[in-house]
Amino acid sequence: MEAEEHYALPLNDLLMVLRASSGQTYQVRAEVPASLLHSSLRRAKCHAEVIIARGQVVACIIRDQANTLRMEGAPAFEAVRAHEQLIWIVTPYEQPAQALPSPAPAAPWAQPPATVPPFLAALVPWVGRPAPVKLQQTAELEDRRLRKVWLLIDGRRTVTELAALLQISPDAVSQALTSLETRGLIAPGRPEKR
Repeated sequence: MEAEEHYALPLNDLLMVLRASSGQTYQVRAEVPASLLHSSLRRAKCHAEVIIARGQVVACIIRDQANTLRMEGAPAFEAVRAHEQLIWIVTPYEQPAQALPSPAPAAPWAQPPATVPPFLAALVPWVGRPAPVKLQQTAELEDRRLRKVWLLIDGRRTVTELAALLQISPDAVSQALTSLETRGLIAPGRPEKR
């Protein structure tokens, strides 16, 4: 593959093309009109980025023009995967392929292994990362949902465990954790042997 190739295909079809070279790792990007997303931004443009390793989706994020994270993981992938009017720019990913997590072969959003390389940490959804740890002992949070998640973080509880304790979806917990991470309050911890 050349340094950069453009494809006017739905992401689903592009994945089929890229799976043929399953040993490669790619960064796939597209500019997405916000009107195609379930977003309050109607006239703005967003940017979708997908990392594909060994033929499987490792990460998917959508950011707005201010580079603010709007969606990540499975919701982001679902939002862009079938749109035919997007032009995807495919480039080989610069990081060594052996450093990437190995997704399960059957499901594109299977959990990667507990250790995620630092260069992918911000792209991998929280559901596939080690349990979060607090970087500060106290935090003033006005958002009640964020405060509840913050109080339950102990460095051992995973997204699934936090979701069960709070009786909310893992996606809602993941969004809260992303918000706490962007505020510099938490980070993925070191995986523990259980």
